[in-house]
This record gives sequence, structure tokens and C-alpha cells, in this order.
Amino acid sequence: MNEFTCSGLPASWVNGWLAATGATVLSQELRLRWTTSGTPCAVLCAPDGDPVSLLANSWPSREQLESMPIKRTWPDVEAMPRNVPVDAFAQRVAAVRGESLAWTLSSTVTDLHVDEKGNVAHAPFDPPVPRGYVMHDRQGTDASLGRNVRPSTIQRGWVRKNERRARPRFVWPAWSNPLDSAAIDALLDVWKANKRDRWPSVGIHAAWQSVSFEAKSTSDTTRGYGSERL
Repeated sequence: MNEFTCSGLPASWVNGWLAATGATVLSQELRLRWTTSGTPCAVLCAPDGDPVSLLANSWPSREQLESMPIKRTWPDVEAMPRNVPVDAFAQRVAAVRGESLAWTLSSTVTDLHVDEKGNVAHAPFDPPVPRGYVMHDRQGTDASLGRNVRPSTIQRGWVRKNERRARPRFVWPAWSNPLDSAAIDALLDVWKANKRDRWPSVGIHAAWQSVSFEAKSTSDTTRGYGSERL
């Protein structure tokens, strides 16, 4: 197994964790594990070939980015603006079924929760921005923990504390065995952050939760998120 340690991707940094796990989605040949001493860092692994070369070769081209199903417009169906009507979302899902990147639709919005205006819910990592840009327009993701989105209806990893008005928090683990994207997906299905005594049985040795900046006044628009080790 060939390995490359990514010291710039500590598991305690949620963007680093997302980037490292995302690498296994870009390249099906890559595996991911985390170091076990100090603050765990990502280790990219590959049974055959150099992990860095595999990642670089799998990086999407500009043409691929511009053809993603989450783009604002798609032939023969309604456009998907920032506020996506559930009917427009359903049309897009049907139109792109079979596309290799069809899964990107659920990376930003979900019809498992529809608001009072009939629009599908945006994931907490897809906050609103000026001018009504959608995520594909920005070619990136910002972090925002929404107050009004039920964590049970959004992406895996979001949970709510026991307090009724508490913001949802994102929880994520570090594991010691090299796993591909399918294995990571299965691991996140069975891992329970509040069952620490069971972590070792699935190879998890550390985990974190998101911590949001607390504004000092209603006029303070600062937004910031850190992590707290569980």
C-alpha cells in the first residue's frame, strides 16, 4: 500500500476532513485513513500507484465542472435558482438520472424537507449569499449552521443537541483503517458519536463536533466555526 501523509489536512479542521474524504470520491482507487498520534492528519493510500498522482489525475476539468447537474440551467427542464421549487428539483432529478455526477444534486439541496413556499431545503454547508448565487455559480462551499433546518432531513453528520433551541452541529470521526468511499459511507452509517465505547469496534479513534461563533449583539454579523474534540 502506497501512502502519502497530508499534514495540511488535520481531521480537527472540518474543511480538511471534507477535502480528504472527498478525494476518495474523486478517485475510486484512493483509500483514506487518519494518523493516530497527536492531532490526526489525513493519509491518502493506494494499493497501486502514487496517491498524489491519482488525485491530481482525477481532478475535474473546467468542462466537467460546467456540466455538473447542479448547474443553474439544464436542457429541456426548469432552471434551478437559489430558491428551488420542488417541481423544478423533481424535473432535474429525472433529467439527469444516469449521469455520472447525478449524485451532486443531493450535495446541496434535498426534497426530504420542503418549506412553506414549496421550495426544497438547502444543506447547512450551502448558505445564502448576495445576488442569489447558487453553489455551482460560486464553485465552492461556505459553512453555515442554519437554525431552521431539521437535521434529521439533511445530510449525514448533522445532529441536534438535547436543548430545544440549540443549533444543529456537525460531528465527524477519524478512523485508522484505509477505507475507500463506499466503506467510509458504510462507516458513517453505523458510527454513533454518543456511543464512545463502541468506537474501537469500527476502527474510530477520535471525533469532533462543530462549534459556532456566538455573536455578542443582534447587529454582529460575524460568522465563524471551529471544532471541539469529543
